[in-house]
Amino acid sequence: DFDAPSRLTPYYYYSNSFGGFLDIGGKDRYLSFTDKSETAHPRASNNAVWFAPAKSDSTYGAKNFGVGIDADSGVVPDFMLWDKK
Repeated sequence: DFDAPSRLTPYYYYSNSFGGFLDIGGKDRYLSFTDKSETAHPRASNNAVWFAPAKSDSTYGAKNFGVGIDADSGVVPDFMLWDKK
């Protein structure tokens, strides 16, 4: 219900919801599970950026969305705040 969440869930109804996924390094398998079967995810893959819902989906741009990023290498500067080196 990206486009029209239930009014009985005020957090989702009154505010924007954003989910983020970040993976740096490694070879990964991104899978979809439908009808008890396992298939390759249609958008998520190594060295890719994807959106949920997809930009082509009719609910894209609603108040609830997510982004996934898979990169070969790199550093997220803000995460280095916890590096004790």
